[in-house]
This record gives sequence, C-alpha cells and structure tokens, in this order.
Amino acid sequence: MLNSDILYTAADNLERLSGFSINAELRPDSLNSGGEGAITIRKNGFSTRLEAEVKNDVHQSNLHFILQHLKGRKDSILVAKYISSPGKKVLEENRINYLDLAGNCHIETSSGIFFHIKGEKLDDIRKPKKHKAFSKNGIKLIYTLLLNEGLINEPYRQMADLTNISVSTVGGILSGLESENFILRVTEDEKKLYNKGELLSHWVRAFNQVLKPKLFRGRYRFSLQYVADSWKDIDLGSFAYWGGEPAADRYINFLYPEVWTLYTNVEKRALIKDFNLRPDPNNGMIEVYELFWKLESDIFVDKNIKAVSPLLAYAELLGTKESRNLEAAHRIYETYLKDLIE
Repeated sequence: MLNSDILYTAADNLERLSGFSINAELRPDSLNSGGEGAITIRKNGFSTRLEAEVKNDVHQSNLHFILQHLKGRKDSILVAKYISSPGKKVLEENRINYLDLAGNCHIETSSGIFFHIKGEKLDDIRKPKKHKAFSKNGIKLIYTLLLNEGLINEPYRQMADLTNISVSTVGGILSGLESENFILRVTEDEKKLYNKGELLSHWVRAFNQVLKPKLFRGRYRFSLQYVADSWKDIDLGSFAYWGGEPAADRYINFLYPEVWTLYTNVEKRALIKDFNLRPDPNNGMIEVYELFWKLESDIFVDKNIKAVSPLLAYAELLGTKESRNLEAAHRIYETYLKDLIE
C-alpha cells in the first residue's frame, strides 16, 4: 500500500472518529518509499501540527528501530497501515504518538490535544496479507535478493539454482513481490527492489515464523566445558556455520552467546564425533538447523569466521525478542546492513 494512501486514509478516519478537522500532507519525494509528512489537527480556530513518519506494518521486527528514530521527538506521530497490539502498548509506554489506518490512535501533544481511540477494525482487504512471496520458498528468494539485489535482473534459472527452488516458483514469487510494491520496474528490462525497509521487516518476521521452525534439527550441548569455552576454535569444516548469537559475537564482538545456533547439513554422528556435541533435547543450548542456501556461493556466509551472513544473524536476533539481542541486532544493522537497505 502506498504511503500516500496510508496517510490520507488514516487521517480521514481520524477526522470521522474525532470530530476534528484533520489535514494530511506527504512530502512529494516520499509518495512511494520511506515516508515523512505531516498531520494538522484543527478545531474552533485552534490548530496543531505533527510531523509524521509513515510505515506499512509495525510489529516486533521493526519496532526497535522505530523507537530509536522517534523516541524523544516532540509533536511527531507514527502513521501506519497496521500496528500490532503489543506494538501499540510499547509506543504508548514510550510516549510516541501513533495512528493506524482504521483510526485507532494515541495522540498527546504539547498544545494539549489528547486522543485515545481503540477498537476500530480494518477492512479485510487492508489487513496484512499472507502472500506466496512470504512462503518458505519466497523467504529463501527474498533473502538471496536482499544480499545481492543485482540478481533480480538475471535469468530465473540463476536465482533458482542459488535458492534450490524451481524456475516457475521464482517467477510467481517475483510477480507477487511486484504486486505488493516491493519490486519496481525501472524499464522493460530492468527491475529493482523497492521499499526495502518494509521488505526487510516482512522478511524477518516470515523467516522466524515460517522458515526457521522447519529447519530445526535438534538441541545439543558441548561435551565438556573446555569445548564451550573455546567454541570459536571448533573446526566446522566447510559444511557448518554459526548463526544467531555466536554469529553476532564474531561480527561485532559484543554478545557472548547464551544460545549457540549452528547451521549445517552434516549428519548427527558427525556433530557428535567431529564437533564434540551431545544430544540434549531438553536443556541443550546449541540449536542445530539445516542449511537452506547453496554452499558454493560466497554471498550467504563469511567463511573466514564461519558465520552466516550479517543479514541472517540480524533476523535471528530480532526473533528472540530479548533486549540484549535487540541491541546486538541494531549494531549489526548499523555496521553491515544500513547501506544495503537504506
């Protein structure tokens, strides 16, 4: 949904529900991408203006960065198509004004305006959609495109080979992304990713909810304490890579792992013999997942530190919802992903 549609529809619904005159304006260069604009509230000769940040969906995977951006900004407002109930609670606790498409809002201004409206329902067509693009195969393809956007203009066969999905499935996913305004056709022969910040937040949520649980192979523990203390020295060979917290520790040297995530396609006996791990389904702090990318490609991992890409580590950290991991995710984003996404 375009930012202009979100802002103007939300403003219209707030006007209908509040009885105040609500005027919305969006910066011309923000009509289709990360948007900033303003909402002016008027009644009986009185007016107040709120600087607006426009988003599509607001949920756990992008809330941390919205808080970083908006916290402490007076007379500003977050306007979004959809804001989850936990998200609304966090925004209120942090004194951040918000307004969703249906007109639900919490607005408190320095000039004395106070609105708190809840319980308004979105039309079904305006609720967040489950789309083929965010199915298991779609998540794999989006991950690949976020890492290497140039692939979007390569033959479908090349994308299919990298992601281990069929050529016809690639076409369907790309069509879905284009219809959802995540792919922009620049010319007849050239496309690019669009609204990448929104695409990233959708992908993070879909990865943690849809794909990652399907990849889970079991819990393990280190055979001895000295193995745990020297986990960075374990020889993982060419078929295993650290993810999540250990990957974050390797990239930003900030987070000593409490849970070790390992992506591999080696058999169970190799985990026991070669990696000194022991099955521990109840208390094991090592979570083993199946690799889902093509090992021959260098875009998915850092082979020098035996870690998955910063993008995948970032998604996993956000999925834990733990404050220390959210901080680590923010640091990874600022160091490795900001230039890729913004």
